[in-house]
Amino acid sequence: MTVKGHSREEAKENLQAAFQFLQNEHNQLLTPSVTRLKKNLDDATSSYRKIEDERQAILDPINRAKTSNNIERKFSESILLTSMLKSNDSETRTFRDQISALDEQLSPYRTFNTKAVTSIYVPKNATYPKKSIAAVLGLLLGLVIAGTWVLIRDKELRDVIGGTLQGDA
Repeated sequence: MTVKGHSREEAKENLQAAFQFLQNEHNQLLTPSVTRLKKNLDDATSSYRKIEDERQAILDPINRAKTSNNIERKFSESILLTSMLKSNDSETRTFRDQISALDEQLSPYRTFNTKAVTSIYVPKNATYPKKSIAAVLGLLLGLVIAGTWVLIRDKELRDVIGGTLQGDA
């Protein structure tokens, strides 16, 4: 970023103010997104815990069915519980993927606010206006003013210039 000022101190203050404004604007833009992502992550984590609890509730009857003596009951119950376990595994995978994606989006590398990388540097010599440009402009302005002054003061010169202009027309 570059700013202008009448002195080094003013230029530095102007740059600090501009950067602070930019940092505040970026923070206001970033905050709602981060808040929404954190809420989504909390919801996904909560759902994942519920699915894990359900998985444990499904695994307990499967383990009990292994020790059961009634083979018919054991077979039908195992099929039902296995089907439920597959469904549960699919949901678990979905929530795990969602949590990973949200963690990635909330990574500090993606959600950092604008920050100054280095301290503010103000050169010792002014970069604008250039002294050479100011000198040339001053010289040209001086010549225009001097020419106008001469035309106003010298009637003979005005008559010669007027006659020349009328002769061309």
